[in-house]
Amino acid sequence: MTTRGTRALATGINVFLWILMALLALAGVLFLAWVVVLGPAWGPDDAMRVRVPVTLLIDPQAVAVTGPEPGVPVVLTGTHTELNYVPETAMGRWAYGLSGLVIVTVGMYLVRLLHGVVDSIGRGEPFVRANASRFQRVGWITVALTLITTGAKYLGGRAVIARLEATGAELRPWFDPQVEFLVFGLLFVLLGTLCRQGRELAEDSSLTI
Repeated sequence: MTTRGTRALATGINVFLWILMALLALAGVLFLAWVVVLGPAWGPDDAMRVRVPVTLLIDPQAVAVTGPEPGVPVVLTGTHTELNYVPETAMGRWAYGLSGLVIVTVGMYLVRLLHGVVDSIGRGEPFVRANASRFQRVGWITVALTLITTGAKYLGGRAVIARLEATGAELRPWFDPQVEFLVFGLLFVLLGTLCRQGRELAEDSSLTI
């Protein structure tokens, strides 16, 4: 691709990223207003539903199941399912709204980092040290955000389960991070490392010449 074509492509991508940042900012403001201001007036809403993966342990002596074949016992011991709950207290709604706002803010920061990468590519300088740092920040922030949100869901699930009473069954939340986001973040970390090493090799080559 020619230099002019690269600049045109970078300009188009940057326009898209700026639009994305504006949409994220608008979404953050509307989300916070909906949860904190309008949410309590509307009451619990399914749109605020928090989903926590749990393991359902069943006591086979307390739960009787009739099998399709006479004389063939059916034993239920447990299964993986999902616990859904809606924050009903003011504090729970504030926490829900602020967590969403934090995620939107972090998303805007990540888009801003990618904008810097695309901007340097448009100038014909893709392998600068700043890009290596940007890639690694995108990667580590993605990994950290995935683990933090998963941990928050896990702790919230434990708090909800502690208030439940079940006969013949037990619910246990389990830590289930979204693997695709972890892989995505680690790939960016690797890309940043390769970019830094490529820059160092280019600098060593220029010094040798």
